[in-house]
Amino acid sequence: MKYYLKKHKVKAFSLLVLSLIVIGCSFLIKDVNVRQQNEDGEMVAYIKAGEVATFTFSGTISIDGDASNETFIVAFLAPRSWNVRQNAMVTYKEDKYEPEIDHKMTVMQDSEQPANYKGMTWSAALKKKYGVRGNVLNDMEWVAFKSNGYEKVNGTINFTVTIKCNSGKSNMKFRPSFFINHSSDGLGGNSERYDVKDADDCFEVLQGSGATIDFCSMHYNQIEPLSALQDDFVTFTFQGDVNSNELTKAGNVYIEATAYTIEGNQYKVNEKSAKTLMEREVKLSRYNVTFWPGGFFNIPEGETISRIEYIFTNEDGTVFISKSDDSRDNEGEEVEEGAKEPFVFELQCE
Repeated sequence: MKYYLKKHKVKAFSLLVLSLIVIGCSFLIKDVNVRQQNEDGEMVAYIKAGEVATFTFSGTISIDGDASNETFIVAFLAPRSWNVRQNAMVTYKEDKYEPEIDHKMTVMQDSEQPANYKGMTWSAALKKKYGVRGNVLNDMEWVAFKSNGYEKVNGTINFTVTIKCNSGKSNMKFRPSFFINHSSDGLGGNSERYDVKDADDCFEVLQGSGATIDFCSMHYNQIEPLSALQDDFVTFTFQGDVNSNELTKAGNVYIEATAYTIEGNQYKVNEKSAKTLMEREVKLSRYNVTFWPGGFFNIPEGETISRIEYIFTNEDGTVFISKSDDSRDNEGEEVEEGAKEPFVFELQCE
C-alpha cells in the first residue's frame, strides 16, 4: 500500500509499518480517543480493573511517489504492568484499498530494528526518542506493531487504528501516547514521515488492587520498579522539591517502614542509621534509598511480603512527610491536622 502521511503530533500505543520508497510523504495523527462507554452509556476516561480498554487514533497518510511494499508502523505507550506485547490486539482500517476490512497488526519482534536506530529494538528506540511523554513515572514502555505490506500504494489515505488491551488489576492513572511511522524511514530525521500524539485525558483504572499509581502527577513519594517481589531491589525516593515542606530543611532524611506479610505478621524498621539514611541527589531536594525488602526487614524464610507502609522523617522523628501530607499539599484534599497516614507499596506475591 502506498501512503503519503501528513505529520501531526500524537502519542502511540502501536506502530503501523509500511515500506515506503517515495519522493515525499507525510504522516499525520489528527484525533486520539481514550474514552470508554460506561454502564450508563456515558463516554468516560476510566475503566474498571480487569476490563478491556479500547483506544483509537486516526489521521492521514499522503504519498507522493511509489511506496511499494512499505510497512505501516504504529506504537503505544502504556505502563509495563499492562503487558501490552502479550495482551493487546491492534487493528487498522483505511478508506482507499480495502475499506471494509479490519487489518490485524502484529507486534514488532526484538530482531526487527528501526532503520535509523541500528542495534536497538523499536521499544528502546522510542523510549530514547520520546521518553514517557506526559507521564512522571518511568515504569512504562512503548510497544510497536506493524502491518502487512501492500504491493502498490500512493495518494492520500485516511486511517483509524484501534488498540484493545486488558487494563490489568492495579489502580492507576496514566496518559497514553501514540505513534505512527513507516518501515523504510524507521524513526529517521524527516519529521514529516512520523508523528506522535498524547491523549488529552489522563486515563484511570478503578476498583482494582492497591493504592492508585499516579503516572500523571508529581507526589512526594516515588518507587521503582512499581512491580516488584520481595527479592527484588526497590528504590524509594522522597521528592522534596515537589512542594514546599519542612523536611527538606533537615540535615538528613530517613525512611521508616513496616512490612506486612501474607502470613499476618509485621516487621518494622524505624532506626536512624546508615541502613535507613536516604542519599540526597545532586542539586535537588530529592533523597533515595535502595534495598532488598526481604533482607531489609529480615523476613523469615517461608513468609512473603504483601505490602510496605512507609513515611519519610528527620533524625529525631519530629518532622515527617506521609501520605496525609501528600494528599493535602499535592492533591488539594482536606486533611485532619497531625494526620500521619503512611504511603503504601503493594508488592507482587508471585
